[in-house]
Amino acid sequence: MSKKILCVHNPIAGGKSKEDFLDFMRGYLWRKGWKYRLFHTKGEGDRESLIRSIESYQPDMVVAIGGDGTVKLVAESLVGKNGVMGIIPLGSANGMATELGISSDPETALREMLKSRKGRYLDLMLFNDKYYGLHIADVGMNAHLIASFDGGKSRGKLAYLKHFISLWRLRRKLRYEVEVNGKIYQWRGYQLAFANAGKYGTGIVLNPKSNLSDGKFELVNIVSAKVWDVFKAGFSSLLTIEDYGSREVVSCKEAVVRFKKPQLFQIDGELVGRVSEISVKMVPKAVRIVP
Repeated sequence: MSKKILCVHNPIAGGKSKEDFLDFMRGYLWRKGWKYRLFHTKGEGDRESLIRSIESYQPDMVVAIGGDGTVKLVAESLVGKNGVMGIIPLGSANGMATELGISSDPETALREMLKSRKGRYLDLMLFNDKYYGLHIADVGMNAHLIASFDGGKSRGKLAYLKHFISLWRLRRKLRYEVEVNGKIYQWRGYQLAFANAGKYGTGIVLNPKSNLSDGKFELVNIVSAKVWDVFKAGFSSLLTIEDYGSREVVSCKEAVVRFKKPQLFQIDGELVGRVSEISVKMVPKAVRIVP
């Protein structure tokens, strides 16, 4: 019996056409005896539509073709199901693919994914009992960067860097109360990240000791933001970068963060909006991924 694959395609991720890859994929899947169906994201109601597609099509694998937002969509749609997910990195930021060692070449990534006999379970973060996150969520500079980037007309890494530099000069420290591991901290910083993974898609390392399957995440408070940090953020894909300013790091299974003023909040590159409080807890071994 032929295996079935559901390919979740984000047409705007990365700012480039994916038709050449989709043509290659169709031919490759046909040669390998896989049946397939394409699901195109629209930006609204995608999760509900994708869950319905998974339930009706019953694929052996669901593949995210895009960036971290597409990966998040696939992961949260598979929670509580026995499906397996894969990743074809074709976004502006491909943090999860980088974290998992998936080839940046989409054709190579597809070949390796279908050949793989291995799989691993990944944890998810659950925010405010409503939103799932697989990679990194945050408030502060990066969330404002994503808001600016989403509001612009251009896509890709150069556009990302341009927005980063323009926002850097407007940076300011935030105040937040953090309740974690039975203690309450009064923190100030330019950015507070909830990191299940270790680094952003640009290559900036937030937490070198991250583990996607240990049932914990890290709270990372960025307490400095200098010109050199901006340079590293923009060019870390070309250099080996293992630092992003001074930071405080706490490992935990759950936490609550409160703000005096509502702050912009993003999860895996997708804006949630402004929030006054964020509660987060781990959902261990929530989704299985190959390779």
